[in-house]
Amino acid sequence: MYFADACQNTFLILLGASHAVDVCAAQIVHRPESWSFDSILALSHRADGGVSMRVIEQDGSESCMCGNGARAVGCLLDQLGMARRIQLQDGNELVIERTVDGFYSVPMGPTKSRGEYHPRDSRLRLPKFTLYSACGEPHAVVKVPCVKQVDLSSWGQLIVPHANCTIVSRDLEGRILARTYERGVNRETQSCGTGATSAAQMLLDNEGSQDHSPTEKTMLVRMKGGLLRIRVVPGRGSFLEGPAQVSETLPISISSLALTKASQPFVLNPA
Repeated sequence: MYFADACQNTFLILLGASHAVDVCAAQIVHRPESWSFDSILALSHRADGGVSMRVIEQDGSESCMCGNGARAVGCLLDQLGMARRIQLQDGNELVIERTVDGFYSVPMGPTKSRGEYHPRDSRLRLPKFTLYSACGEPHAVVKVPCVKQVDLSSWGQLIVPHANCTIVSRDLEGRILARTYERGVNRETQSCGTGATSAAQMLLDNEGSQDHSPTEKTMLVRMKGGLLRIRVVPGRGSFLEGPAQVSETLPISISSLALTKASQPFVLNPA
C-alpha cells in the first residue's frame, strides 16, 4: 500500500491481485475514521504488465475516472519499473506519458459538453451550469465572477451525487482559477484533474468561439493545491499534466492482512 499526492489531491493506492485488493478496499471503506486521504485507487495486476484501476470514494461509491489519481499511479508504476498503462473500468486504456519538464501527462480524450445542467430545487438562486464529461467523469461547470466568493459547499451539495460541481473564473490578470466539490468525497478537494479539464474546455467553448484554428492550445488552471496544465490537441482531445509523487510506502502488504473467509470484496455503492 502506498500514499500518493498530486497537487494536494491525496490517495491511498492498493496494488495486488484483484480479489485481495477488493477485500482490502472494503475493509477500509467500512472504517471511515481511518481515512486521511481523499480517495482509494485500487490497482490490480494485468497479464500485459499494466494495471486496472478503480477509484473508490469515502462514501463507498466509485468514480469513473480520477485524473490526478492517474498521474499518481503513473508515478508509482515508474518507481516499480512497470509499464505506465492503466485500464479503466469501462475498458479504456490510458498510457501515461512523461513531459520534457517532468510532469505526468494523462490522455483524457475529448471533453464533451452534455448540455445544460439543472441542480435540484432549492432556495438558492444558482447560475446556469453546463454538464461536461472528462474521461467519463461528469462535472457541472459554471463560470463565476470570482471563485473565492462562492459558497461551494452549499452549491456542491445540490449537485452531488449526480455530478461533481466545478466553478471557474479569471482573475484581473486573466489567469484561470477553479474549485471542485467532488462527489463521493462530498467536500471540496485541494485540486481535481477532471474538474480542471472540464473547466478549461468550458472556457474554450465559451470564450474561444471565434478561434477555429486547428492548433494545439495550452491552458493553465490554478486550484488550491497547485497548477494543472491542460493541453487540447485537435483530433486527440485533452491531456492533463502536472506533478505527482508517492510520498510514503506503508510497511503493510495486502497479502499480510488478516482476511477471514467471511471477508467480502468491495461492492459498489451506487452514487
